[in-house]
Amino acid sequence: MRKTQEKIQRISDGARKAPTKPLRAAVVGVGLALILGGAFGNLIDRAIAGYVVDFVDVYWGSTHFWAFNVADSAITIGAMLVLLDMIGIGRRHASNPV
Repeated sequence: MRKTQEKIQRISDGARKAPTKPLRAAVVGVGLALILGGAFGNLIDRAIAGYVVDFVDVYWGSTHFWAFNVADSAITIGAMLVLLDMIGIGRRHASNPV
């Protein structure tokens, strides 16, 4: 009976843990890869065409918002992932810091 209770406690403790370090490192790695990939995509456009082609144009009713491309989207998503990691979203902090 005691072993069963200990096993249940270990399982419930594991369910409350924050994402592991490898997962967080992977999120930051993906974020940085998106930022670099988007930057290189825009750099290649600028080197070949002399300008960056923005082909996605956003409208909401009669309001015109912004024009962007896939590289701009990658940079934005990557920056959000890195920023979320920097501010600690998803991390469990010590309940009683020393």
